[in-house]
Amino acid sequence: MDSDEARTPKDTWTTVGKKPVVKKDKSNDSIGGGILGSTKAGSAAAKAASQIPPAKKPEAIRIREEQLNRLKKKTAPLPEAMTRRSESDSGSSSDGERQGSSQREKPLPKKVKDAVAAKPVGKPGATLEPALKKIDYKALSVEVDKAKSTGQSGDAWLKLVANHLNEKLKDVPVAASFYAEEGFTWGYPLHLAPKDLVKVFNATFSSAPKNLLEGYLEWLITDARSNYLSKQRPVHGSQLVIQYLLSKNADLISEKHLNDRTTDLKSYASRKDETIKDETLFILWAYGQVGIASFSKGFDVWYKMMFPFLSDRRYTGFIVAYLEKLFQ
Repeated sequence: MDSDEARTPKDTWTTVGKKPVVKKDKSNDSIGGGILGSTKAGSAAAKAASQIPPAKKPEAIRIREEQLNRLKKKTAPLPEAMTRRSESDSGSSSDGERQGSSQREKPLPKKVKDAVAAKPVGKPGATLEPALKKIDYKALSVEVDKAKSTGQSGDAWLKLVANHLNEKLKDVPVAASFYAEEGFTWGYPLHLAPKDLVKVFNATFSSAPKNLLEGYLEWLITDARSNYLSKQRPVHGSQLVIQYLLSKNADLISEKHLNDRTTDLKSYASRKDETIKDETLFILWAYGQVGIASFSKGFDVWYKMMFPFLSDRRYTGFIVAYLEKLFQ
């Protein structure tokens, strides 16, 4: 960049008052001609400089300054505590200084919040069999009997069983059901159930009428998909109940229920949502348990519900494994 002397022309108002450089001659230097003369010249230059009007600011800058001044008057000062906090933050956080107020952290969109909130639930490495052995089944039986004796309407006392088991088995991850080798085992997870749990199932469901159990089965599947798997929460308790019911009575799945559920499944199973894979696999698995008691009904489920998704790589392994187990 050029210096001020290079940019400033000679004989302008910025040069007024500056004493010109003159080589002094000792022979001509005198009190009257030197000191007094230079004093008079300096006072005359200062007087001339004071008469020069100041430069006017551009109109746009003047208007902007007036607006800023009015804004400062309207804005209330920050409380002292907040001012101290702001000063300490600015002194300790170099990131804040670099980014500035324009890049402050913004609230997450709803979809991102849901994705963050839907982290898989459970303890890594936890398995189902040890968790089943820790449950107090006598306490569960007492709760069920109490619910029945108080005359709770509908199937509330049946729902208590699945909810209780889901809560007690929540530390076992979802992966232990659908993505581990055990998940493809025929009869899993019911074959791991302790005798005390089977006794509770027999006492609870043997006396329930068929129409009540049909509605209860539909609730189990819907509740597991919407309230658990959509949030990546495990549903091992619901799986145990579903497998027990269908292994005892294949007629709980009617032709109408199968057709309706297949239509619903086709409408959303092809989506790419984070939890759709878990939800879809659960529905395929749940209805497929009818094959334990009836080969014909199991094959009907495979052909109508599973076969349309055979080309989807997310479900191919399960669908092929189910058919192999069914023929064995």
